[in-house]
Amino acid sequence: MLLKFNLIILIISVVGTTSLTAQNFEEEKIKNKKLEEQLEKKNQEIYSLERTVESQGLEIEKQIGEIENLNLEIRELEKQVKYIREVLDLYNVSNTFIEEEFEFKITSVIGNRNSGKILIKGLVTNKGQAHKLQLKAAELIDLKGNVYKSSNFSFSEYGMMIPNLPKDIPVNFSIHFSGVDEDGLSTIKLFSPVIFSRQYSRSIPILFKNLDIQWD
Repeated sequence: MLLKFNLIILIISVVGTTSLTAQNFEEEKIKNKKLEEQLEKKNQEIYSLERTVESQGLEIEKQIGEIENLNLEIRELEKQVKYIREVLDLYNVSNTFIEEEFEFKITSVIGNRNSGKILIKGLVTNKGQAHKLQLKAAELIDLKGNVYKSSNFSFSEYGMMIPNLPKDIPVNFSIHFSGVDEDGLSTIKLFSPVIFSRQYSRSIPILFKNLDIQWD
């Protein structure tokens, strides 16, 4: 009788334990499923982030390529601007120059094909107080780079120096060049008479660019 009773208790204990174990197993399954769902969600987030980073990387590479192309275009435009400036400088005629309050203006550039001489005439006007003006030398440079020194220059009847030029009184000047190669020469690239500065006690060049020559 006692043995039968103990057996019944053992059976009840085993059944109870089995029931608890099954319940725990189901709970663990549910918990595990939730963890798997969370893990899957995190994996999807990581994948999404990776795709975003990859997309941004491609976009950055694309932008870098666009920047490089823009830099190439800028360098090309800089070359074109430099070329245009050189062309404009070539055709930019400068026939007036002011130095030491004296205004120099070119009025004519005449060449003689037979003699190879060029005569440059102009006016000088004192815009300041009356004082001395001295012309020391003059040269011209053609488009081929040839340099010619003046053979003769003077201020009207004064010669190379005006002792006291009054204010606002224009005076003619003429400068002669000899031995000029006329072949293909239509423009003087640079014409530069040189005056002596009383203020700085030194020679100062007067610069005229791109003067057209009228050949006789």
